[in-house]
Amino acid sequence: MFNNTLIVGFGIAGVTIAHRLHNSNHKFKIISDQSQCASRTAGGVINPIALKRYKKAWKADVFYHEAIKFYRFLETRLDADLLKSKPIYKALNSAEDQNDFLIASDRNFLDQFLSPKILSDSKIFTTTDVIGEVKSTFTIDLNSLLDSSAEFFRDIYISDSFRFEELEFLENGHFLYRNETFTHVIFCEGFGININPFFNDLPIYGNKGEYLIISSTDLNYQEVILKSRYFLIPLGGDLYKFGANYDRKSLNNQPTKETRDHLKIEFEKMITCEYEIVNQVAGVRPTVKDRKPVLGCHPKHCNLYVFNGFGSRGVLAAPSLSETLYEFIFNDKELHKEINVKRFYSPL
Repeated sequence: MFNNTLIVGFGIAGVTIAHRLHNSNHKFKIISDQSQCASRTAGGVINPIALKRYKKAWKADVFYHEAIKFYRFLETRLDADLLKSKPIYKALNSAEDQNDFLIASDRNFLDQFLSPKILSDSKIFTTTDVIGEVKSTFTIDLNSLLDSSAEFFRDIYISDSFRFEELEFLENGHFLYRNETFTHVIFCEGFGININPFFNDLPIYGNKGEYLIISSTDLNYQEVILKSRYFLIPLGGDLYKFGANYDRKSLNNQPTKETRDHLKIEFEKMITCEYEIVNQVAGVRPTVKDRKPVLGCHPKHCNLYVFNGFGSRGVLAAPSLSETLYEFIFNDKELHKEINVKRFYSPL
């Protein structure tokens, strides 16, 4: 049976649900104007550990393995080199931090990722020669994922803004958009949800992040990710991505001189080398007050769906939750209350 679905938005949420639909031979179309840059500017690090307090990220035991399997599958489908295995070298800048890392490395689940063997290298960080290694972490080339997926779906991909005033509600519960009938509409707009008249009352807030793109022939860390206050993520060649900050005030995709200066200072605290800033990128992450994603249907229009609120964990969580949303829409499987959009509309 074919289901006619319209996906609005094509960041990490839109791309994962599109591939889920394609896997099951569903008929669908995609519309996106790429106005939201969060997925393209994100660090693309697949890391199931929150490195500030050395705790498992929310549902990381479920999300991690599904994410790796999903992206490996897409590498074959898209004929794209997406995943690269890269450990994280975490600067342990105090005796307390070192002790916390060692204690965490002996805990269930964390012991798969946090090495109990502390490394010592005085040539990497200027702040410390004590380093904790986080194993089995990856980077994913998000621009390649999004571009190759857009090409893969080129026959059903509409590069345009979605115009809400053109969405017509039909008597049978279906929708008419630009002379085509759809059974379901899935909104995957990221922070763009704030102008969506059906879901703009949800507590999804913007959190802007900026990265510096750095070129340096002095650095030789393409095989590892470095982490002190911020991440230094290898991009290939002599290029690295450094950041990102969190800003809840300046909610746009424009890089700022203030953040550039701040990140420059932090980079020079972390590492001593000759370097050049070749670019600066920014995007607004969609975050939720309870730090859980938002999935489900509109309280009045049951065939309108939302898939949003991933914050900084989209690359980790979206593959698994896209399957969860698919099962909810097409197989009537209940959503858990902690991710269900209903938690913001009515008592559960």
